[in-house]
Amino acid sequence: MIKSLISHLNPQVLNVGLASLDANWNFKNVRSGFSRIYYVSDGEAYVEFDDRDMHLTPGNLYLIPAFTLHGYRCTGAFSHYYIHFYDRHFQHELASDTFGMPFQAEAHYSDVALVQRLCSILSDRTLSDFSPAVYDNVSTLRGIIRSNSQMSVDKAIEVKGIVMQLLARFLNGISNKDERDPRIVRAVGIIDTSYDNVCLDEVIKEVCMSKSNFYRLFTHYMECSPAEYISLRKLEAIKLCLQLTSTSLSEISDRFGFSDSSYLIRFFRKHTGLTPSRYRRMMQQT
Repeated sequence: MIKSLISHLNPQVLNVGLASLDANWNFKNVRSGFSRIYYVSDGEAYVEFDDRDMHLTPGNLYLIPAFTLHGYRCTGAFSHYYIHFYDRHFQHELASDTFGMPFQAEAHYSDVALVQRLCSILSDRTLSDFSPAVYDNVSTLRGIIRSNSQMSVDKAIEVKGIVMQLLARFLNGISNKDERDPRIVRAVGIIDTSYDNVCLDEVIKEVCMSKSNFYRLFTHYMECSPAEYISLRKLEAIKLCLQLTSTSLSEISDRFGFSDSSYLIRFFRKHTGLTPSRYRRMMQQT
């Protein structure tokens, strides 16, 4: 699974810069659809989770996965570099608790230079306001995603390479807790990369299992049927598409294998209680 995770990494940087704060980094109930990496250069602060506090000190890297509910607490001068990035596959693996991911790592001597280089390349991605309510919103993220799509190839490769090197600090100490049948692990990997147009019969053939054994083991290890798992993965991707793009419902229907928009609407309402349009309007108001 670690090799699968690495092979699919494609981090998209949203914001990057140096924040010099003075006891004014205090926010509660932060939950974003992107991950954060911090490198602390001076002072100290805390990231608060439900079950613990993470003490941020100089010389270390810290990772806060996407969709993690947390808060910030700072009582004095505090400076840190921040990198906000989105990577669908990486976020899914963290959310599945497959790995015992370390969220703190000692920085290598070269990491400061890497972070500073990233800040130089993406000098237009610095935050003017460090309140999550200001920078974590639909219109801002859409603009950044458009900028990423227009980035030159050489620049995109360098940006991705820097983030990959920083993520390596955390992956270096990773512990694989996956005790699933390796055939099911492989099947999940196939589905995760093609759930928008996946054929279960082809997946079963690829992992060399009988249909009955595949369904039995998949349901046992994943605690849901293959069809339910595919639906959940589609729902996750559709939500992000509605939040971060202006793609029409008909285009989303085509992208995710629905016969028409009405089928997409029924699917989305069944799982969320809302129509896609209503969900998009709600997210634009946050």
